[in-house]
Amino acid sequence: MKRLQLLNFILILGLFLGACGSEENQENKNDPEQSQNESESGQQDDQESEDRDPDEDLSSEIENFRGTVESMETTLDQSSDDVETLNENGKTIEEEWDMIEKKVEEQYPEHYEKVEESLYPLINEAQKEQPDVEKVDELTQATIDSLKDLQNTIDKQ
Repeated sequence: MKRLQLLNFILILGLFLGACGSEENQENKNDPEQSQNESESGQQDDQESEDRDPDEDLSSEIENFRGTVESMETTLDQSSDDVETLNENGKTIEEEWDMIEKKVEEQYPEHYEKVEESLYPLINEAQKEQPDVEKVDELTQATIDSLKDLQNTIDKQ
């Protein structure tokens, strides 16, 4: 009986010591080659983003921005009485448009004007103290449509 207990104790001790760590785990944590590989990988990612077609970048930025505008549509469907959320969405739309506005204006001036015809009135209406929900809805849809046209034009090129 004591032999069985001793055998169990040795087995458990061996498993415990094996699970606590080994030299391999210690080496991996301090391996300078691994951190060098990680930094080279980061440099490759940066180079790949530089090598991408600028139109692809703009297309994805327009798609992301359209998603932001569509979130206004969702807000209107779910809680059109929530003025604070409408105001926040209007501010978010304005901030995100500011990040891509120059690119669109320089590369696609006709579409830029069309987007801005509905976008700025949408931003202004959404940020009012008492926004007109129907007007915000109309402007949101018009903006989404003009962004889709812009994205289709970019994707065709």
